[in-house]
Amino acid sequence: MFSEETLDNIPAADIMEGEILDEVKFKEWSIRKKIRKLRKESPASPDEIGPRILQELEEEAVLVLCIIFKKSMMMREVPSDWHRANVTPIFKKGAKTDPGNYRPVSVTSVCCKLMESIIQDKLVKHL
Repeated sequence: MFSEETLDNIPAADIMEGEILDEVKFKEWSIRKKIRKLRKESPASPDEIGPRILQELEEEAVLVLCIIFKKSMMMREVPSDWHRANVTPIFKKGAKTDPGNYRPVSVTSVCCKLMESIIQDKLVKHL
């Protein structure tokens, strides 16, 4: 059963003075925390930077990622490598010869996921 909804009953948001989120600041400690939570077994992304590399080179990676994240936010764009994905078919069930029994899984940039996760945390906290 389908229903058609209207936009007539949407409540207005109460915006209080000083509660506007106009900037997301990337701190080294928050990037470090996210890197430590990564699963080492996860596959490397198309940019060939996987969780294991980030964890083993944490000290150097945190500084570089902090600069990239800040520059990306300032310029409102992300590195072109972060737009790519490796699509891998994962078997579900049934006959392995039937292509319909596989689901596609996209492996995207781990660095981009870190940045997205930090932005999401800030938005959720703000809201």
